[in-house]
Amino acid sequence: MSVAIIAGCLAIGAVASMLGVSTRTLRRWDKAGTMKQAFRTAGNHRRYERHAVLDAIQHETTGDFRSSRAGHDVRVQPRAAIYSRVSSTRQSLDGELDRQQATML
Repeated sequence: MSVAIIAGCLAIGAVASMLGVSTRTLRRWDKAGTMKQAFRTAGNHRRYERHAVLDAIQHETTGDFRSSRAGHDVRVQPRAAIYSRVSSTRQSLDGELDRQQATML
């Protein structure tokens, strides 16, 4: 986070990274009133209060934070990448890859 923190507030890019969403999503949430900006700088850049962002992260992990998209409530879901592999064709044919994936999901 470069010079994202100014007087206890965070720039939109830093907030987007912390929440795992795009800056476009934050702008949409601001417009919908889901997560309002604290203020705008002289250059018209959005700034968000640090405690409001931390509250949003807390609500996201408990499943309470909702965003408004196209008039529907959409829960913000945590994201994760899952990776599995086998070393040989034999392991793949024996179903080892399927077993790994079933264990992870």
